[in-house]
Amino acid sequence: MKRTKYILIGIIVIGLLLGYFCFQKNANQESQPAKEEPLSTNEVKEEKNSTIAIVLQDLDDSHTKFSFQYEGETFSASFANGAWHIVDSYKIKKEKDMKVICQTLIQKHPVLGKDGESYRTAEDMVYEWVQHNLAYEMLPEGNPWRENAKDVDLDPEDQGKNLQEMYEARTGKPFNMQEIMESAITSNNDDN
Repeated sequence: MKRTKYILIGIIVIGLLLGYFCFQKNANQESQPAKEEPLSTNEVKEEKNSTIAIVLQDLDDSHTKFSFQYEGETFSASFANGAWHIVDSYKIKKEKDMKVICQTLIQKHPVLGKDGESYRTAEDMVYEWVQHNLAYEMLPEGNPWRENAKDVDLDPEDQGKNLQEMYEARTGKPFNMQEIMESAITSNNDDN
């Protein structure tokens, strides 16, 4: 039984790593630092193949706390300290929809780029969001960083960082998949 569990965990990790590295290759080709001004509220770009429309509901008239509907679920998004925070962002997986959401958010409050002069684009915010989703899927339950990865903070600091760079910045440790998996196995054994 234990051997089957280890084999299953190994297959899942290999699948996640393959998906991660394929995504990294594509994202690195597309992701460039933002050098453009944010769109005005009259210049909404529609994302091809996306059928969603995001409407932000101002929750307290502060123009910083919002909710929006996505696939029948209500999500909250708040803007503070120059960054957008989306709660339970891991539940949103379609990149084309993430892009529409990010475009809607930056129309309300643009986010400065890492250089402090340019503004972030929806595309590079989606890249950061996907890195959070990968971390959430990859990290074992009980790992404190997994809990943090379920929400995304779209801020200047993480612009252009990949999963490995974010992990190392937050944990202070080198990204070591074997160590992460051993942690998953240990936490699984502790649960049984």
